[in-house]
Amino acid sequence: MTQDDVKVKDWRPIKSLAAKAAVSHSCRTNVIQNHLSKEALEYFLHNILPQDSRFGGLMLMHSELWADNGDLLSKIYTGTGALKSDVTRSGKTSFAGMLGDATKSLNRFVINNFQDKDRQEVIDLLLVRLEF
Repeated sequence: MTQDDVKVKDWRPIKSLAAKAAVSHSCRTNVIQNHLSKEALEYFLHNILPQDSRFGGLMLMHSELWADNGDLLSKIYTGTGALKSDVTRSGKTSFAGMLGDATKSLNRFVINNFQDKDRQEVIDLLLVRLEF
């Protein structure tokens, strides 16, 4: 059997597995991207522009905006907010943050196993990937 003999429909489980792996790593990736973005912004503010005390408030706004963006993207893909959003917002984790992450993970388990199939079929239909 060659690859040409396999229909696109047969590759869907592999794509689904890769998508789930990508989603599970997106929250940790968001933390790393937030850190890199902060470093770039700090470099720009300290080396390009004159020093000013307003930069501390700007960095707090950056963290909040980045965490909000991560939460919204995560809700699109997983149905819950992003994991580790407390680290993105404050730079450290807490017991409440770990408890929130555990709750989100449990919600993701329920959504993935009991609710996600219909949503995935609609997405496939809209992207013309569903075969009738």
